[in-house]
Amino acid sequence: MLQLFSDNVGDHMAAAVHNLSDKGSPMLEQSVYADHLSPESISAINALVRRLWTEAFQTIVRDATVLSDQDRNQVGANQRMRIGMYFYHGHDLGS
Repeated sequence: MLQLFSDNVGDHMAAAVHNLSDKGSPMLEQSVYADHLSPESISAINALVRRLWTEAFQTIVRDATVLSDQDRNQVGANQRMRIGMYFYHGHDLGS
């Protein structure tokens, strides 16, 4: 689990650094922030995020598997990717 954590954080930071360096087209690296939410609203957003991630995850795995199988052992097939999502909640900053 520690290695997975390290790999995820490392790739996330690499995408952010790439975007800050202004070299090439930007990588997807975005987030949504909201505050002053009730526990009930947090629960609703958590359920929404999990549903959307499940749908996206299934589609991405399906398509990435097809492309990976197609590209395997091809000249120039030397790239990797990582796509992730997280949901965090806690007390408002300054509260």
